[in-house]
Amino acid sequence: MINWCYVYLSKVKKERSSFLSNVPVRTANLLKGDAIIHVVYIGKLDRKIFENENIKCHQYDGFFNVVPYLRYLGLSFFLIRLSKEYRFDVVQNVWKHYFLFPIYLASFFCDFKLVARVAGVPISRKYQKNLFSWLRKKIVLLIERASLHCADKIQVLSNSLKEEFEQRINNPSKIVVIPQGVNTDLFPYKERNIPIDPLKVLYVGRISMEKGIADLIEAVGNLESKLISNIKITLIGECLDKTKEQLQRKISQLDIDDIVEWKGYIIQDELKNYYHSYSLLILPSRTEGLPNVILEGMASGIPCLGTAVGEIPYLLGENRGILVNPNDFKDLQDKFCMVLENEIDFRRMIQNSYHFINREHSFNVVKQKYLDLLNIL
Repeated sequence: MINWCYVYLSKVKKERSSFLSNVPVRTANLLKGDAIIHVVYIGKLDRKIFENENIKCHQYDGFFNVVPYLRYLGLSFFLIRLSKEYRFDVVQNVWKHYFLFPIYLASFFCDFKLVARVAGVPISRKYQKNLFSWLRKKIVLLIERASLHCADKIQVLSNSLKEEFEQRINNPSKIVVIPQGVNTDLFPYKERNIPIDPLKVLYVGRISMEKGIADLIEAVGNLESKLISNIKITLIGECLDKTKEQLQRKISQLDIDDIVEWKGYIIQDELKNYYHSYSLLILPSRTEGLPNVILEGMASGIPCLGTAVGEIPYLLGENRGILVNPNDFKDLQDKFCMVLENEIDFRRMIQNSYHFINREHSFNVVKQKYLDLLNIL
């Protein structure tokens, strides 16, 4: 049995546990029967969410925890102790691939392999307008390169990320593409006619400004009144700040309170019912990695619309979904008009999505990629 350990390299908060659990829980389901999943964290987590999936939780709460930078040294010693007890085979970050040094230090005293997990591009290589920004970006990119150099292998979630990071590191042969998988038993495909009268629009994710919900509200609120009356929007997700209040004020200003419904957090087991009964799944994010919600929607047979950021074009390209420009509510508005006027072939789009998910992102496909990784470590 493989012992696979995930490490949160940032201090975590209990109220974000449902979001934080995504990566370890998916891997636990993916490698069920082949691996024991561990989670190491600083801060507070709702351990029940993890332990319900038989994930072992280990909280570092030692003396160094109170000192911002020294806590990483303490985390290294904590990892050494845990690894000697549980004999970790693989240790992997959840985020912060650009700061793997605490795990790397522990690897000198243990026999585990360090696999960096790269889920996006938080550090851009784009041109900077002033000398200070340019110099700061150069330093951060050097730290990222040094951090990834520490890893035995680097897991990226898509071919486009592979191409990006082949230009950023000294040893591109370390990179392996292992995408996120979607459990097609939990999110089964359902063939159906997609209703557009009314058009039932579904958003699933965190309620935060970077998710572009304000653009969605602006786009719908500025449609012709006869079109607005034919749309229903449901927003599913938790909000940890005042974003919901700000968005609700915008909804009221546009006088569309009667077409927008807030649902709060919904457990995964219930999400499929929404995917199977709504017309369109939308993710208007301003920044993204490879979003799980789009994978789930594509597997379930609901048409998906997303902004052309991160890996969304990879998922929804080639007529697998609808792409819009980020931060562009007018483009989003135009796409809504096309949908409402029945100008989009949803049937072909859904079929393309279904075959793509089964070919590239089903649990069986992704599980084999993890097992192949273990064989070459």
